[in-house]
Amino acid sequence: MTENIFVDGLGKLHVAGGAARLEFFVMLPSSQDAEGHPSVAPRLRVVMAPEALIHLHAAMRGLVQQFVARGILRPMEPALPETVPEMPEVLAGAGGGR
Repeated sequence: MTENIFVDGLGKLHVAGGAARLEFFVMLPSSQDAEGHPSVAPRLRVVMAPEALIHLHAAMRGLVQQFVARGILRPMEPALPETVPEMPEVLAGAGGGR
């Protein structure tokens, strides 16, 4: 059986040891940060080879195109930047800043 894991978003992306590491988080509605936003906690880390990341990128582009075609999403303008900045603020206060 395949396990389903729910996440609210992507927290950190980085390269370590020649592998891409994608860290996902969940929101904790019972806990809030200093600004009153729901706190977040790390939920899942996916570590993949560069080749797998390339395949994931192509698959995600196709998935986004399906959502756009169905009217669920609108195309993003401008296009995403070439690099993704670190997002430590997403995991601030959640014990995820490693």
